Amino acid sequence: MKGENDRDEDLRQAILDAWDIAEARSNAPYDGVLGSLPDWVPEPIQKNFTAVRDRVIGNWGYEPSEAVKWLDRFVTIGTDNNEWFYPAIYPCGRELDPDYFTETIGYLAHLRWVKSLGPEKGLAELAGDVAVTGYIRREQLTEFGNTRGKELHEQRAAEWQKWNKCAKKLVNKYRHLQGRGKKTEVARLVIKELCLVDSVNTVRSRIIIS
Repeated sequence: MKGENDRDEDLRQAILDAWDIAEARSNAPYDGVLGSLPDWVPEPIQKNFTAVRDRVIGNWGYEPSEAVKWLDRFVTIGTDNNEWFYPAIYPCGRELDPDYFTETIGYLAHLRWVKSLGPEKGLAELAGDVAVTGYIRREQLTEFGNTRGKELHEQRAAEWQKWNKCAKKLVNKYRHLQGRGKKTEVARLVIKELCLVDSVNTVRSRIIIS
């Protein structure tokens, strides 16, 4: 059994290991995921970039190179729709929420685009980000191929409409599903009925049961 000194040493080593990982990520060449934003980017955004990057490759378990590919896919929405799809789970094994996933990847893609503008134009674009850090402005990614970001939302809206139609059909067929307290059960049935890869929480948040 480890003594107090051993536990303290383990904790100290864990902190040092975490610090080494953070330094390695920040000191790598910038590619949208690894590396650091230039000094002209306001500090709050730099800190948020680090937190979002660590969420993707730390918490979610993506390899850095794989995460960069997701950024590339995000900015080609509309030019090659076959490349854009939602994985059912994160590499770490947790269920993936498509909306949250898109927002996170979109934020990193937006910062990569802003960096490419240089200090003068980049700072002008970031002026609003200080107030609303994390907001995705897809229409500003046209130079990277994102000419129809709005279309993705419209496609999802059409899917949500199908979910509601299916949910209504199930509730009418099975009376015990009526009532707000049954939304989770209805969501599970909708996923099964439509063979969805979306999480129960995502479907539940989009269906309306009267």
